[in-house]
Amino acid sequence: MEQQMVIKVPMSGEKNRTKVLTIVAKTHGVTSVAIKGPDGDRVVVTGNRVDSAELTRSLRKKIGDATIVSMQSLNEST
Repeated sequence: MEQQMVIKVPMSGEKNRTKVLTIVAKTHGVTSVAIKGPDGDRVVVTGNRVDSAELTRSLRKKIGDATIVSMQSLNEST
């Protein structure tokens, strides 16, 4: 089941941004990562069976504040 989630993470500099992207990209099931938002503080994660709670916990542990903004299932076209 393909899903997409948006996580709000404060990324004050290039170093933090790189850290966030590395943590998310290494997470099991993640197929794509993008930074969005007016302040560049939201990470859009797309993947298959990504554990959102584990990902958020990992971001909080290594970066600081991280909050799940939204989650949705993506329809698979056949």
